[in-house]
Amino acid sequence: MKKVLFICSVYKPNVGGVETAIDELAKFYVEQGLQVTILTKRFPFNLPDYEEIDHIPVVRIDRPKTFKDYDKTWRALAAYKDVITSDIIHVMGVRRPMTYIALMLGKLWKVPVIINFSGGDIFDKNDAESMRIWEEGKDITPQSIQQADFYIAFSKDIAEQAHACIPDLPDIAVVYAGIYTKNIKYVRRFEALRPYLLSVRRLYYAKGLDILISAFARVQKKHPKFDLYIVGDGPEMDNLKKQTQALGFEDEVKFMGTQPLETVYALMKGSVAHICPSRSEGGGTVNIEAQAAGTIAIGSTAGGIPEYIADNETGLLFQSEDVFDLTKKLLAIIEDETLRERLVQTALHRIDTFDWNHVARQYLDMYTKARATYNNRSLVPWKDNVIENWQELQDIWM
Repeated sequence: MKKVLFICSVYKPNVGGVETAIDELAKFYVEQGLQVTILTKRFPFNLPDYEEIDHIPVVRIDRPKTFKDYDKTWRALAAYKDVITSDIIHVMGVRRPMTYIALMLGKLWKVPVIINFSGGDIFDKNDAESMRIWEEGKDITPQSIQQADFYIAFSKDIAEQAHACIPDLPDIAVVYAGIYTKNIKYVRRFEALRPYLLSVRRLYYAKGLDILISAFARVQKKHPKFDLYIVGDGPEMDNLKKQTQALGFEDEVKFMGTQPLETVYALMKGSVAHICPSRSEGGGTVNIEAQAAGTIAIGSTAGGIPEYIADNETGLLFQSEDVFDLTKKLLAIIEDETLRERLVQTALHRIDTFDWNHVARQYLDMYTKARATYNNRSLVPWKDNVIENWQELQDIWM
């Protein structure tokens, strides 16, 4: 194996768990002598078709909205044939239309397609956005996933969700998301005038920031010198600001927007605790980043978070959506220095198991297994449109 193609819904300059995972894996693979290309959708829409980011080729396509639009997609991909043709295809996240494109390219090149369920795009009744995404892709996403060759998930919880959505899937290997601990170790901590709690989240309802703000209001009454920093953007921004105003804490809750990773790590290092209050979550790389930064990781019991935070060992868990339980855990961290020190030291001792130097090798092992078990099966069309798209791709590519 010489070349890996990552396929994802969005990539840099967008910021998120999937983008970071691909970025770090790509760097590691290049260090191991592999070639890597990233294929993604164009977003924002002013981004170029092609560029190199950190010397790694990134090819962007416009999102096809109907089956008829794929003729344009195939032509756009053919223009970069030499760049994207690879020995294995790793799909990170399962949003429309990327699984369909991966399936077609895999059949065309006769190479394994690995589906990596990352969370947030598998149907979850606690996450309206994931339900919308799954509904939007129902005519191609499940069918494309079923014809892939190997399956990975970021947590056991995500694997269970995937099986609930597509019961006939074979076993799904669990490989946790990773971090480069050295990238965090040498960042200088943020120095604030007042102690603060931190939450780095996309501002969606499923991320539970309203729960955190309600708990912080209770904590602040007992510890009025504390602030809450919220890093991230999203559609819930206005609602969350209105909530802080209604509670009378608009000065103490600071919305900082999206920040570079180095700034996030500095903020984590300076915080008393990082809180992941999600109603729905695949696992949350942010939870292990917080542990590596030497702050307390507090998370809800939703989804795969308990797989990333060992309760009362590497951090604290609170019952999902329970404001009072979260308040109790925040007060315990603020008021019990011995507890804080024990949790921090245990987390720092165990964090290397999540380092990319360890995790990336697990992914390479999965590639080896996928190639060893690969069976060049013919495409099984589920619509006449699929037959047409397949023929168009072959005609254009050849």
